[in-house]
Amino acid sequence: MARHKKLRRASESYAVWFLEENGYSVLDINRPLRINDIEISDIDIVAEKDGVVYAVEVKAGLADVNTIRQAKVNADLAGYKPMVIARGIDEKAHIISDKLGVEVIVLPDILYAGFDDLKHAVKEAIYDFIEEFVEHVDCKNATSQIDILTKLAGSSNFKDFAEKLGLSLEESARVLYKLKEQGLIPKATFRKARFYAKILTVLCGSLRQYKER
Repeated sequence: MARHKKLRRASESYAVWFLEENGYSVLDINRPLRINDIEISDIDIVAEKDGVVYAVEVKAGLADVNTIRQAKVNADLAGYKPMVIARGIDEKAHIISDKLGVEVIVLPDILYAGFDDLKHAVKEAIYDFIEEFVEHVDCKNATSQIDILTKLAGSSNFKDFAEKLGLSLEESARVLYKLKEQGLIPKATFRKARFYAKILTVLCGSLRQYKER
């Protein structure tokens, strides 16, 4: 069961990367789906492209009829367009996806080459990232922007970030651009920028507390 959950998380991460590489903006991940304030399900990925918002169901294995139905129901309840990203799709699911208007994207099999190999590669990538990140951390500069970085780290999406700042979307975009120009966050997706902000607030906050002792 734990192995299945890890493979599912890896599939969701790969799906996010795939969507962003193909021109989609990932707005949210694992968004709760509520009716009358009662959580009845969740949407794996909420993405947007060309003004259309998609409710994306991610399947680590083959998409079956139940997968297609679940994607359709969740999307209809949320008011989005349904999409399924999976390793493959069986014949019955393919037929019903056409009938229900559910877009299906089949990911390359390279993702599923081997769980142990994938886990090892991910670990090595994390080690390399942390080492490179720590070498270039500028806590003095980060501290001067700590309020903005904290709001960024705690935002669920870009709109939420703008609301926390009390600024318009355009003004908030300029704030992000300034952070990128200062080298505090990468020139990448909002999700990645938020990830950097979380690390900076934790790391620089810990260093500041250590120096104050």
